Amino acid sequence: MVIQLGARHDQSRLALFKHDHDAVNALLAASFPESARRLRATHGCALANLLPDAAIRRLTPFLLKVLSGWRDDVWRNMLALLGATGPAERDAVIGRMDDRAAAASATIARLSTASAGPARLLSHGVPRRRTAAAFLPLSAPILRLSSE
Repeated sequence: MVIQLGARHDQSRLALFKHDHDAVNALLAASFPESARRLRATHGCALANLLPDAAIRRLTPFLLKVLSGWRDDVWRNMLALLGATGPAERDAVIGRMDDRAAAASATIARLSTASAGPARLLSHGVPRRRTAAAFLPLSAPILRLSSE
């Protein structure tokens, strides 16, 4: 799209694309409470059902930072691809993109696997409510990382 609209070497047009790109981060932030609600109500996300609203509010800035970081990576990758002077340079950019995507997907898979079991166990038999976490003793540590 950037090339089709003649922005490949036009910094003023690229700045307009960047403005729109950054505006999407604001849209993501504004839609996040509704997204969390839909994860619970529509998709039955066990982890979202376990987290109280206050926890989701506290996690939101972190999650938005992760999303905007990924989006910034996409922007930088697009600029690197536009600036590639030949097939070898383009292949190197794509290789870095692939490596980064593989690392991110491995992390997501690891975190998903780690949270899926406990979320299922903790939500088993809990009636569907606004959040199931209200029934958990959140002041006590759930997991000890060291033996004392």
